[in-house]
Amino acid sequence: MRRLVVAFLVLLVMASTLFAQLTAQQARSSAATLANSISSDFQLKAISSINDMISPGVYAVWSVIFYSPSLDTGLAVLVTAGQSIPNYLPGEYLSLLPTIPNNFMNSPTIYNNAANAGGNAFLATHPDASVDMYLTVYEENPTTSVWYVEFYDDFENLLIILNMMTGAVMQVVNAPDVPTTATPQAIQLLPNYPNPFNASTTFSFSLPKEDWVSLKVYDLQGRLVATPVQERMSAGVHQIQWNASGLSSGTYIVRLQVNQHESSRVIHYLK
Repeated sequence: MRRLVVAFLVLLVMASTLFAQLTAQQARSSAATLANSISSDFQLKAISSINDMISPGVYAVWSVIFYSPSLDTGLAVLVTAGQSIPNYLPGEYLSLLPTIPNNFMNSPTIYNNAANAGGNAFLATHPDASVDMYLTVYEENPTTSVWYVEFYDDFENLLIILNMMTGAVMQVVNAPDVPTTATPQAIQLLPNYPNPFNASTTFSFSLPKEDWVSLKVYDLQGRLVATPVQERMSAGVHQIQWNASGLSSGTYIVRLQVNQHESSRVIHYLK
C-alpha cells in the first residue's frame, strides 16, 4: 500500500510539471507567497529557468532565490504549477547581491527581445539548441541585475544581456573576448564564458612567458572548492573548461596566481 501511495505522489509531481506553464513573474509570485510565510523581509536575489522552454519565455519549472536579512538565510524555491518546494541556503553570498525589484520585465517580453537580437538567427542554424533564462547580478556592474538569455547546443553559445526593467538589449556575446596575438604582453585573467553558467564555463588567461600557474575557485566564505590549474604552462592564451556540477548554485571567486601576480573575477553558477 505504501508503495502505491509513493508511486501516486511521484506521478502527481510529474503531471504537475508536465502541464505547468509559468512565466518568471508567475513563478516569483508563487515563490514570494511561500517566502513571506516564513519571514516578511525576504528579498528577491535571482531567478532562473529549469528544464526546456515550452513557449517564448515560459517554462515548467523555475528556481527563485531570496535572502532574509533578519534570518541571514537564503531560500531557493523550486516552482512548478501548484507547487513551491523550498530549500534553505547559506546567507553570506546572497547578502552581497543586489535586490531585484518585483516589477522586473517579464520573461516572454525578454525572450522576444533576445530572439529578435540574434536568438532567432541562432535557432535557425542550430535546430537542436536549448534556451535558458537567468535574472541575476550583472558582472560588469555588481550593483544591479540583468536578464541573461542563453541560446546553446553542444558546440556553440549565444548570450544576450538585457535590461531587467525595460527589456532593452545591452550586449550580445557570441564568443569569449580572447586576444589573438601569438605572444600576450601581460598576464591577464579574462572574463569566463558563459557567466552566469549552468554546469560548465570556460576560463581564459594569457601568459607572456612560460611560468607556473595556479587557478583556483573559492566560495564567498573563502573556502577552496576547486583547482582547475596547478602546473607550469607555456606562453600564450589558455582556455580551461571547468564543470561545477558538484557544487551548489551561487557566487564564486576565481583567482589566477602567477608568481607575484594575482587577479580574480566573480562568477555565477546557476543550476
